[in-house]
Amino acid sequence: MGDKEPLQVKNKAPAAVQITAEQLLREAHERQEPTYKPPKQKITDGEELQEYRYIGRYRNSVGRRPSGINHAPVWATRYCRR
Repeated sequence: MGDKEPLQVKNKAPAAVQITAEQLLREAHERQEPTYKPPKQKITDGEELQEYRYIGRYRNSVGRRPSGINHAPVWATRYCRR
């Protein structure tokens, strides 16, 4: 493996069309997909607030369910941070 000779460049002539780093960055930025932002939710009463909190807890617990071993302390620390 270490006995291989380094590769040599065959064509050292400059390209006919030069691309700048600025062009590369601009194109990369243009091709990025927009990030998803959930709509802002207005809570008007206590019942909606309780429902919103319940849904948040449910999503948090479903997304963090471990497989196999009991990770309750890990889940509790993540949940309590919020």
